[in-house]
Amino acid sequence: MEFGKLVRKIRIEKGITQSELGKMIGLSEGTMSKIENGIRTPDIPLIEKLAPALGVPYSRLFFYENETDLTEEEFLIIKHYRNDPNFKAGIDSLVIAFGLKKDSTDTSFVRA
Repeated sequence: MEFGKLVRKIRIEKGITQSELGKMIGLSEGTMSKIENGIRTPDIPLIEKLAPALGVPYSRLFFYENETDLTEEEFLIIKHYRNDPNFKAGIDSLVIAFGLKKDSTDTSFVRA
């Protein structure tokens, strides 16, 4: 499911209007409409506001039907991993050491 459609689905399930959700996170109703219609893609700081405002774990916005539930701490670790090349290199080294990836170019996480 597309991100915006998922936001709309959750918002409606929670009984929140676009205007109410927008006010909770500091956006106009028009901007919320653009997000829900796929015209605007929110950045990480906006997603950090959206999940709590909708009352869902961050992972719910990335994995349809709660495939996984990341804690806020796990979400922030992933965010840090993606933004800090030194942190990313360290995690990649650990993942390789534990045999979950062959090398830093391997995109699978299957134990070797």
